[in-house]
Amino acid sequence: MQSLVQMVSGAASEREASDAMAALGVLTAAGWDWTSGFDQARAAATMATLGAERPWAAPPASVSAAMAGRLPELAAAWRLSFAGAGDDGPARLLVRSPRVRWDRATVETLARVLLAPMGMLALDRLKDRALVASVAVSGRLAREVTGAGISGWTDIDPGFGDEAPVVAPGSAENLEMPFGTESVDVPPAGEADRFVDLALLADHYAPGDAVAAEARLPATAGLEAASDHTLEVAIRAARLGFGGSQRPVKAPRQQQEPITVYARVTGHAGVVFDDTLLPLTWPHDADSTPAFFRFRTAAAFTDGVLAEVRLLSADLRLLDQVELVCDHGQWQVRAVDAAIPFARPASDAAPDVLALHVNPAGAGYAIDATLTRAGAPPLALPIGQTMLPADIAGLLAAVRNVWTKLVIGTLSDKVTLSAPSYRKACAELAAHGRDAWRLLFGDGRGSQAGTSEAFGTLLAEHPLPPDSVIRITCADAAQGFVFPWTIVCPPAAPDAEPQFWGLDYRIEIARKQGRSSPPKGAPRINAVVDAGFARFVDHPATLADVTAAGSGATLAMAGNRKAIDDALAADDPAELFYFFCHGIMGGAASGLPADIAAVIRGAAKQLCDDAARAPWDRLLEQLAVTDGKGARIFFGTAELTEQSLRDSEFFKAHRRPLVFLNMCHSAATLPASRAGLPAVFLDRDAVAVIGTESPINAQFGDAFARELLPRLLAGEPLGAAMLASRRIFHAARNPLGLTYVVYGRGDTMLAPAAGGDRILAVQREDVE
Repeated sequence: MQSLVQMVSGAASEREASDAMAALGVLTAAGWDWTSGFDQARAAATMATLGAERPWAAPPASVSAAMAGRLPELAAAWRLSFAGAGDDGPARLLVRSPRVRWDRATVETLARVLLAPMGMLALDRLKDRALVASVAVSGRLAREVTGAGISGWTDIDPGFGDEAPVVAPGSAENLEMPFGTESVDVPPAGEADRFVDLALLADHYAPGDAVAAEARLPATAGLEAASDHTLEVAIRAARLGFGGSQRPVKAPRQQQEPITVYARVTGHAGVVFDDTLLPLTWPHDADSTPAFFRFRTAAAFTDGVLAEVRLLSADLRLLDQVELVCDHGQWQVRAVDAAIPFARPASDAAPDVLALHVNPAGAGYAIDATLTRAGAPPLALPIGQTMLPADIAGLLAAVRNVWTKLVIGTLSDKVTLSAPSYRKACAELAAHGRDAWRLLFGDGRGSQAGTSEAFGTLLAEHPLPPDSVIRITCADAAQGFVFPWTIVCPPAAPDAEPQFWGLDYRIEIARKQGRSSPPKGAPRINAVVDAGFARFVDHPATLADVTAAGSGATLAMAGNRKAIDDALAADDPAELFYFFCHGIMGGAASGLPADIAAVIRGAAKQLCDDAARAPWDRLLEQLAVTDGKGARIFFGTAELTEQSLRDSEFFKAHRRPLVFLNMCHSAATLPASRAGLPAVFLDRDAVAVIGTESPINAQFGDAFARELLPRLLAGEPLGAAMLASRRIFHAARNPLGLTYVVYGRGDTMLAPAAGGDRILAVQREDVE
């Protein structure tokens, strides 16, 4: 029988062979009727409907033989199917499912194509046991698979690259797969096979509960309407539950250490589980602890799929996937073979992403989470933790108090702290950051722990890599949700350095919106600077220095209300609108709540210098205004109110400028309030808004702008530039960079990338 490798041996190039095989497999998986002939345009349209990720299946030998003479047409259809997507599609198979059975023809196909680091190929499960293959893993291990099975594990050259060579046609006995830095499952010698064990229990059970044998329902038992049950999930050598799949679960352990595996359960047929993600502790060569998924039946259940169960490693590799099925009155565990998707390769490795979507939930808020790790399908699930507005308000007030005392007190006349002072400030922020973590992911133990705690443990014990993206979105009814995202940090040992999200990850608070392409010419900045800050910093000079540093950016200063109104309403507005002024948060009739004003007043009284107190006294006077016009920007003798902005039209010609509100409380609102300056500019289609969640003094505002703006003008994406700037001040022992947040798109760019990373020196002042 003619194999696919033999079929493409006459291709004009490696690219043509790869593209033709890609099209052949994707069309086969899509159910293409090969007996009706081949039409290149129709084939391209069919594949395009499948999107960027496409299933692939080995075509029948008869099809391979029939299409051997039409390789150019197949390859052209593949490239055409990506028309308008930025390039002509992938040139390689991306294997993302490590637990499928492969026949020899499929392996030979994969040997002809570059393989990406997406998972471990279970070569010991090949139907054709005569195949001889070796799997090389980057810098880690290699194993030989022969007709007799695994012959051994050996160390290999750690210099093996992250890109596997193409195996020549007919040389399928040498199949190399790169893994990059991914960990590799190496079953220790002597560990017995274990299997997914599913059982249905009468009534509800919790961790630590003893399960009597009679509590497990027999394989012939139906589920009555309005009855409580528990799905027990475990990994065992001898099943206590239902029979079925005999596929062993491979332990993702390195040596003989106990590991945590996560069970993800999805209910079918209207079944809703109390929890959807729970951990299983799996010791070496022993059965795992069970996980108990409680549910209640709305109607009687006697036939069909009740639930799907996926076992995941901590890095989200799929270890096994099964269904619990009642088939003709008999419960059984049925194996699910995951699909082999095709995906267009990106120019860079896609970063790991944590997406948190906030929904209203009764009197509070709940979060749906989607965790994506490189090379693994996303894990999407509702967290299940309800956050109450009163708890959030209390946390925000405590965090604002810390920032206010730092800005007006400890850091009022300096931009760096002594090492002890910085440790103390970070410890105080971290205490509130752990409170934020517990609000997000719960704090239950034992029977009180559920999906939220399991997901939080997964993130804490296996954190996202540095520079990953955390994207927060809110449902329309939850647009008033406010949270101190930058200081969130997982629980840690008392002497451990806090792992603030704002120093580890690119955080963006996004909404549905369009993109802004980098400008064709030099970026234009329209700036408003309050002259009252001149006694502390020469900020116009800072802006002049930034724009004169080789970026080609142009700077226009708007000195009065008419000038800024005209700039906002221009037919071709600037790429960046920048405000260095006094600001008042929205969401309260009196400008700022009385408790915030009291903290500012108390901190300002501690200042010995009248000049240092002057801007805070002025701010407090402005806070007393109760005209109901909401948030506002003060500059000189003029002001720009939230109400006046709402009453005007600006950002025309489909321009989506970036807005930088470098002033007090510019990004701060109150829980359950949709008011505030970021909302105004985002409603007018700004691509993003940078603001602060606390008071900020002129000295630090000037320093932060001097660090961030050159990065943006050099073409760094906004999220990356914000993260890098916060880290610069963290290295200089100043935590105030964490008060700056991004509302909108973190991939916003003001200019084309200049190429290469900018290296900035940090001057650290040792102050004791």
